[in-house]
Amino acid sequence: LGVPFPSPLPDKSNAVGKIMKTSMALKNTSTEEFLNHHKMKDENMIESMKFLQILLNYSFFAKQEQLPIIIEQMMQLTLRYGVCEESCTALGYLSFLLCSLECFKDSDYIGQLA
Repeated sequence: LGVPFPSPLPDKSNAVGKIMKTSMALKNTSTEEFLNHHKMKDENMIESMKFLQILLNYSFFAKQEQLPIIIEQMMQLTLRYGVCEESCTALGYLSFLLCSLECFKDSDYIGQLA
């Protein structure tokens, strides 16, 4: 589908560091700016987001250590190619992850974006 995924997967701490950078970028974006972000039009990227959403849901139950890697990939696609329905799922999981890292204020803001 044209979305490179690292192999082997990076360790969780690397992915969490990237998640924190993404979170900071979103925190510096107003709700209005994010909601007016362009809509994703690239069909390959939309299909990639659908696949990653399925993978994210399965990982939640089977391999939670992979959640940050998948969330980060979905957020990067959203920021680069635009917003799609699956972006909401990525934001929700990002909020969950930030809450688990005790970043409650950021989690609340991201959750409101979702």
